[in-house]
Order: sequence, then structure tokens, then C-alpha cells
Amino acid sequence: ELYKFLSTKFLFPDLPFARNGSLVRLQQVPEKVNVLSLTRREVRGKLRGLEMARNSLALQIGRLSQASGADNQGNISATGLVEQIAEIINSADGSTAEPVSVHSDPDLATLAASTLGVAKRIHRLSSSQLRKIEAYRRPTLLTRAWLPGVVVLCSARYLSRYISGRSDDIANWASDSLRTLCNYVSQYILQPLKSGYETVRYGKHTYSVTTQESLASDFESLEDMVVRFASRFGNSDAAAIRQRVVDGDLSDVMSVYAREMQQPFRNVLFGDLVQAMLIQVQKVKVDVGQTMAALDKLLKSNELNFLLLSTVPATLTLYSAASWVGSVLSRWISGANRHAIASIQVTMRDIDRLLNIDEARAVPPAVQGQLICLTLDLRRQALALPNSASPGTLRLGHDWLATPPRARTMFLQDVRDLESARLGGRQKRQVVERMHRTFRFL
Repeated sequence: ELYKFLSTKFLFPDLPFARNGSLVRLQQVPEKVNVLSLTRREVRGKLRGLEMARNSLALQIGRLSQASGADNQGNISATGLVEQIAEIINSADGSTAEPVSVHSDPDLATLAASTLGVAKRIHRLSSSQLRKIEAYRRPTLLTRAWLPGVVVLCSARYLSRYISGRSDDIANWASDSLRTLCNYVSQYILQPLKSGYETVRYGKHTYSVTTQESLASDFESLEDMVVRFASRFGNSDAAAIRQRVVDGDLSDVMSVYAREMQQPFRNVLFGDLVQAMLIQVQKVKVDVGQTMAALDKLLKSNELNFLLLSTVPATLTLYSAASWVGSVLSRWISGANRHAIASIQVTMRDIDRLLNIDEARAVPPAVQGQLICLTLDLRRQALALPNSASPGTLRLGHDWLATPPRARTMFLQDVRDLESARLGGRQKRQVVERMHRTFRFL
């Protein structure tokens, strides 16, 4: 019981308590005190207190607004207006101070003194309301930060021990990570981009499996070998032989090769079988070279496609970086506007909810006071709207929304219509509908 009392009474002094036995306990305290549930209860209790204070102040503001609205219509004298305001202030001020009174037929000096007394009472009333609201503020910085501070200190102590015992491993890991990142940037981002630029700008070929000079040298060697071989067997027309070699015809060699194969062992030692076989090996080499040349031509004709494929990592990296920078700049450029527009939308939604009243009756003072409080927020947020004489634009995230000329002036005119106590519920709802038709961001 003592543990429950100390845990709840000192940690959560703002919660409702009830007397039970010899100790003061929380209503419906669980067997085990749940700090999170108690915190939620305290938050809800403070929110209810703030809501009650707001509604009380809104009621007085609404009464004052309606009194001034009656004066603007010419239905009340200056003395009557001061009397109404004094009556409202006396009902709102629960202190023991002497109430403000107005004589039935005062002169100008007496009326001025009464007005000054009302102003002083309003100032004292405002100060007392602020003192009441102080009890509903969030806890102090020390109360909010002691638990995260203890966790951070304990975590820092543990991490310092962990790091000091593994400093070499952490240094190696950091070095390897840096080297890996540098290799990735060099091989998969910079080098493909450089190769693509050189290919497009200078016609430089990156992908190649053979050269024309090597193939021409092998082909000339084959022609010389076939011409010399055929001349030994009585064929001295070198031009015809070379033409047949160009066409892929080795009949001058193959006829001798077929004859030599009749006695292979003898012709290997004493005949021309080995030379015929070497000529065929050279022919195979030339054929492979021609195949590689065709493949090389195919690679060169599609080199730009391969280079574009190799730049995919670089493209994705640059696109991600550009998107991130663009989003940061967009939030930085339209940050105030974006938050202001979102706040205006939320405030307009609250105003729309307030106006769900009987339109045939006058607006209640509490609703009128809350409308004035909400329109005060709208006045602050309207500073983000453009006010040029020509149609403007308003950046909202990644989009640009068109705004009418003198958007801020028109918006504040509608705000004044919402504040006016002379308009009824139906007229105020028509003002809200007009604002939605005029301003696209709503």
C-alpha cells in the first residue's frame, strides 16, 4: 500500500485521488502500477482540463463579440455596451474582487473610469486564466529528460567499453567499408560514365576481341604457305592460287594431302604430309580469326547498348541522390507554406464541425468564441499566402497550385465574415463553402 501510494502520489500528482482506508489511493489502482497507463491518464486529464479552460474562455469571448456586434448594429448605447461587458467580466471572474459597476446615468468622466476599470479587470482575468493553465502544461524539461538521460549514459558507458575492446576490428571494418565504397564508385559509376562519354564523343571502342592487323597477317601467311606448297608440285599461277585461298578453296593442298595420307608413316618422315597438315592448322586459325572479327563487329555495333547497361548502377545511384536532394530542397523551399496550408486545412475542418448547428437559431456564444479562437489561427497562417495583384502560385510539396489575385486579402475578408457576430449559422456556412470554391488548396 505504501509503495502504491508513493508511486502514484509523487510521480502523478495531477491524477484524481480518492480516500480509501488510511492511505490516499488512486481510483482503481491495478495490482501492479503500470507507469504507461498512468502517464496516459495524466495526459488525458490535462487535455480535459485544457479543453474546459478553452471552452470557458471561448464562452466569455463569444459574449463579448456578440455584445460588440449588437453595438455595431446601433441597437445599444455606449453606456449599455460598457454595462454588458462589465456584467460578462463579473460573471467570468470568480475572485473576491469588487465587481465593476456602471451608474445609470453617468457623465463622460465616470463612463471613462468605468471603462478603465473593465480593462483592468480583463487584464487580471487574463493573468488568472494563464496561472490556471500553467497546471496543465507538459512536465518540466528535467522531468521529461531524466529517464532518456539515464538510458543514454548507460548506453554510452557500455558502448565505450565495447569500442575500446574492439578498436582494431572497428578500424579495419571502417577501412574495408571505405575501400569497398571507393571501388564501387570508381568501377561502377565513374568508369562506365567515362567510357560512355569517350565512345559517344571520340568514337573510342571499348569492347574488342581481335584486331584487323592480326587477321590480315595470318591470312597473308596462309596465302604464302599455299603458293609455295603448290609451286613445288608444278602449279606456278600464284594469282589464281591466292584467289582460291581468298575464296576458302585449299584444293591445291588437299589433293596432295589426300595422296600423302595413303602412306602416312612414310610421308611423315620423308614426304609432305606434315607441311600439308600445318597449312590446314593455319587455315583453321584464319577461320577462327574471321569468326572473332565478325563477333568483334557485332560488339562494336552494339557497344553503346552495352555501355548503357553498364551505367545502370551509376544511373540508379545518381537518380537516388538527385531525388533525395530534390526532396530536401522541396521541403526547404515549401516547408513553411506546406505546414501553413496543412494547418489551414485542419482549422477549416474544425470550423466546419463547429457550424453543424441549427441554422435557424442564432450562433451560441460558446460557438462564436471558439470561431474567434480558430480564426485567430487562420490570420497567422494566412501570412503564407501570396498577395500579388496578378494570379500567383503556391508550392505544396511537389505540386504548384494556382491562387487568385489578392489571395491573402480575399482570405482575410472571409475570415472577418466568420468572426462577425452579425452573421448567423447559415451565412457562416455559406462563407465556408465560398472559401472552398475560391481557394484550391482547401
